[in-house]
Amino acid sequence: MWNSFTIFNREVSFSYFLSGFGILFQLLSFNAFAQQLSTNEYIVVAQLNLWYYGPGCYGGFEDFDCEGNSIISITPLQGLYFSSDAEVIKNQINWAVQYGVDAFSIEWICPRGQPGSIERNLDLHLLKSPDIQKMRWCIFYDFNLRLGWAGIDISDGIDFNSTAVADTFYNDFIHFGKKYFNHPQYLYVDGRPIIYIWNTGGFTGDFDRILRKTRDSLSVMGYDLFVSGDEINRFGFDPSRASLFDAVTTFTMLIGGTDPFANMDSAAIGVNEVFQEWQDDLEGLKVQGRDEDVILQPAWAPQYKDSLFRYHNDMGEGIYVPAESKEQVIHMAEVARSHAKTEGREAEKIVWLNTYNNWAETTTIEPTIDSGPKYPAGNYQFDLLEVVEEVFGAETFWDSTGSVSAHQDSFPFSITLGQNYPNPVDLGTRIDFSVRERVHINLSVFNLMGIKIIELLNQEMDPGSYSTYLSADHLPDGVYLYVLRASNVTISRRLIVRK
Repeated sequence: MWNSFTIFNREVSFSYFLSGFGILFQLLSFNAFAQQLSTNEYIVVAQLNLWYYGPGCYGGFEDFDCEGNSIISITPLQGLYFSSDAEVIKNQINWAVQYGVDAFSIEWICPRGQPGSIERNLDLHLLKSPDIQKMRWCIFYDFNLRLGWAGIDISDGIDFNSTAVADTFYNDFIHFGKKYFNHPQYLYVDGRPIIYIWNTGGFTGDFDRILRKTRDSLSVMGYDLFVSGDEINRFGFDPSRASLFDAVTTFTMLIGGTDPFANMDSAAIGVNEVFQEWQDDLEGLKVQGRDEDVILQPAWAPQYKDSLFRYHNDMGEGIYVPAESKEQVIHMAEVARSHAKTEGREAEKIVWLNTYNNWAETTTIEPTIDSGPKYPAGNYQFDLLEVVEEVFGAETFWDSTGSVSAHQDSFPFSITLGQNYPNPVDLGTRIDFSVRERVHINLSVFNLMGIKIIELLNQEMDPGSYSTYLSADHLPDGVYLYVLRASNVTISRRLIVRK
């Protein structure tokens, strides 16, 4: 019988751990295995839009008719920027981390090379930034825009009885599994990659079957998908519908079936009522095919104003729900905080913040210039970032000492760790890794309690590429982590044993 085990390079006695006074650690991400998360109760995930291309039409700040009319009513501190600019990305990440934003949700529209795609900015700029190691990120799946850019008719709704609709959805998620879920900074909840799907309330037809098919295929790839669906509305609660998702949420205070709000104070009161109704309705409801409860993940925005965007693009009358003071924004954030619950899960409380930088809809919290009145819906400067810190705390995955799972490009040498093959594992599996200079490495397998099961390698390695074999003879069916440590770099991957 073992008496102690190692977590985050510290030996912890079993009795001390059970006592409840040991290290509190939570596996939000398999790729964040080497973190200590003892004080980070709320995980604030803010939507970062990567569609900005500077001044001019289609740059994100001016009208689509190329007449030079501004579609934003407030002015970014970084000017009319490019999302690909390294300095812009650096500032966005560091401001977020400084004020308590834990992760970015990236609005994804379509694969790289197709019209409307922002994958180039994601792949070559955001994910290549040395500062990305300080944050987590996940996909914000905008299926409406995806189908629109693909030329698929959705004038009668998003009907999953359509082969084109169903195939596009399924193939996109397989794309995410192949390309993104293994990224070292991807956000995981209870060891599961999380994805936000926008406007799921508008999905009709055979959506439940397609979602099950998608989950099953990703499971074969080694991913147990956590889906947050944009379902919350006031049109009526459908338990069979809500149970399709691991969590239900909304986008902003503009919830279907609610009356228009005059300002953020009235919006906070109204949203609180809706959230409470859904909390009550969700009581005891299980996720379809699982033993876990469906949870509510609250979302909030600081304000809303899209009048210039709609006017200059001939889209009709705009929506105006202004923040008339900083206190009104705090009120809305506190409503979100009060409804953030874990329901017994081994994860922090997820809160969606929509958005970090949607300037056309004025839901941004990114800093503005210091010009004119701050409220209503004015250049608020750093006020809205300060609200995040005040309401949810400043703790994030990054603690300024570098004690966070490492992004390999930000160190003087690089290591890589491949996905084991085959996965799931029956008899055994191969694990590939590489190092670029001589370094001491440790490659071990852990269970989900953080207990080391097998140590595969613990030695100095010369530069090169290597493979090692893991026999599954003595491993029970289940999910495990294999973790490669070299100097202050830690990378982990997930493997599944299924005999």
